[in-house]
Amino acid sequence: MTEPVQFAIDGVSLVRNAAMPTLQFLIHIRTTPPFERVHAMVLHVQVQIAPRGRSYSEFVQNRLLDVFGSPQRWHETMHNFLWAQTSLSVPRFEHETTTQLPIVCTYDFDVLAVKYLQSLDAGMIPMEFLFSGTLFYHDAQRGVQVQPISWNCEAPFQLPVNIWRQLMAAYYPHQAWIRIDQDLFDRLNLFRSQHEVSTWDDALRLLLDQETERRS
Repeated sequence: MTEPVQFAIDGVSLVRNAAMPTLQFLIHIRTTPPFERVHAMVLHVQVQIAPRGRSYSEFVQNRLLDVFGSPQRWHETMHNFLWAQTSLSVPRFEHETTTQLPIVCTYDFDVLAVKYLQSLDAGMIPMEFLFSGTLFYHDAQRGVQVQPISWNCEAPFQLPVNIWRQLMAAYYPHQAWIRIDQDLFDRLNLFRSQHEVSTWDDALRLLLDQETERRS
């Protein structure tokens, strides 16, 4: 059975000056008969990364050890995984339209998707967009009707790695995030105060320099 709605991803761009790093995807929506006259649409979108959709150099394979283990096990460990999920409302249209889908991107290195994305050096990031929701359409005889949209509605997309890197560089230039235990943070904060160090970077640099001197 043909789905009432068909989706395609027409492009992506960086959102400048948002509160959080955000990519804006352009979604092309097309309805099939008899659902052409749409009053409104409520969409739930799940974006998955499909890692088997590309190849990996030996350099990147080594980077991905923490994500999928050794390449010999990838046939068992490498599967699609969630990158983002969100909802949006689409206003009235007839037959087809385009709408913007903002996706907020985290830079937390404890998140699997970030570990994967940071490991890539070039090429494309294979993705699958899964759609569900509710379609409100006009029927000539019965007026406004309701039609569910199932998760069978999908759209593939290839996100350039350099787009993701440009996004993170725009919001976190020359920075990376790490999450540490509260007790460890308190110890580091005490170390910073005792050594009269003004920034976290300088505190960590001093600790590493001391360790290097100790080992030499």
